[in-house]
Amino acid sequence: MLNRIIRLQAAVEIVVNKTGDTLGLIAKQNTKMRTAIYQNRLALDYLLAQEGGVCEKFNLNNCCLKIDDEGNAISELVREMKKITHVPVQTWNGINLGGLESWRQFFNGDWITKMGIVLLGIFGGLLIISCIIPCFTRLIHTIIQNTQFTTVPLDSEIISNEKTHSLMVLRNETIPVLSKTRKTAIKLKKPMNQ
Repeated sequence: MLNRIIRLQAAVEIVVNKTGDTLGLIAKQNTKMRTAIYQNRLALDYLLAQEGGVCEKFNLNNCCLKIDDEGNAISELVREMKKITHVPVQTWNGINLGGLESWRQFFNGDWITKMGIVLLGIFGGLLIISCIIPCFTRLIHTIIQNTQFTTVPLDSEIISNEKTHSLMVLRNETIPVLSKTRKTAIKLKKPMNQ
């Protein structure tokens, strides 16, 4: 749809340009014809001057020859038509987020305007924070409620009475290498004490 609108706009611009050029040529031709008619009338009046000119020769009451030159008006109208229909080539300059120019305008403005914008920003920030805090507390509360705590029984009597998974049972086992080392250390300490 957008392509059709662009093509239509281009066609209208071309038609207006051609029409304007045509009207300009007609205006120039009209000016030249006006000049030629005045020259011919002047020559006829000169030739018929003894008989009272063209008006007296042909007994014309309203013999005033007046041809207005509208060439300048037509040229101005053509210029306006072309200006209205002309759309300059549009180029993408990216998104304008204000840049430094908008900040300069902000700091050069009235102090009342500055204060109003700052207060509006503070009020908006507090409003947003007051809406977000309940959401975070609800989220934390939900996470804590959904967390499952499992306890591992440590007593061997409880383990024998209840069925538990083998991964959940803690057993104390002695490592034989450590126990031999310990026995040797104990034997060595006894003679020193005696």
